[in-house]
Amino acid sequence: MINYTMQQFYDDLYYGADIFFQCGKYFYQIGTSRTKTDDPDIKIHGIHMYKTDCDFHYSDAPSTFYDEIFNEEDIDREGLIERFLNAPLFDGKSFYEVEQDVEIIST
Repeated sequence: MINYTMQQFYDDLYYGADIFFQCGKYFYQIGTSRTKTDDPDIKIHGIHMYKTDCDFHYSDAPSTFYDEIFNEEDIDREGLIERFLNAPLFDGKSFYEVEQDVEIIST
């Protein structure tokens, strides 16, 4: 990973930071969420990832800036993160398989 470590990336997913990065010809945005339930000890965690072509300009069509390619929620935060990291979201490859090509832009 360029400009970041895998541990920093995992920690951002775990603690809920928004992450922007480039991999190949796409930009990606990851957002995380936490929803309270009726039980104060249980929270539902979410990971949502969007992508767009690097050539795309937001001013051209703001309502279609990103395509959502991952949107899951679970009370098991670690399991959710592992599902995300192993999902074939990058042209059929997992995050682990493209990690060396990922350049973090901001968190």
